[in-house]
Amino acid sequence: MDNTISQNKTALRRPIRPTPQPEEKKERISKITGYSMMIVAGCIDLLQAGLTAIGIGLIGGSLLTLCSVIGFYIWFQIHGVSWSPQNPKKFLTMLGGNTLELIPAVNALPAWLAMIGTVVWMTRNEDRGSGIMKTATGALTGKLKF
Repeated sequence: MDNTISQNKTALRRPIRPTPQPEEKKERISKITGYSMMIVAGCIDLLQAGLTAIGIGLIGGSLLTLCSVIGFYIWFQIHGVSWSPQNPKKFLTMLGGNTLELIPAVNALPAWLAMIGTVVWMTRNEDRGSGIMKTATGALTGKLKF
């Protein structure tokens, strides 16, 4: 008895084309991740304000800023968000905020929270496909979405 299965030798009558799958819109930063980033940024701001208040803000704040830049850079890169010079809005946001954070008395202000919140907001708007002007118009009419 022959246990082999014979192969079908008939040619296909029509070519098999793959059916197009609908593209899923993937958000780079989810709401939970965005809120988590902003909570961490707020904690960093509180820590810097405390370091400034006890008088070691110049050295401690600068070290905290350096560690925070590296940490947030890695966190954003994991989620596919770049704030390199190729993306000037995000780059200037981070550059301006980090410059403020290096000034000893000014680093007590919540600049980290403002920077991270702005970058998360811009990224979520890019993922949704809504431009900055559409979002600004929505903010004026009271329909701003995070």
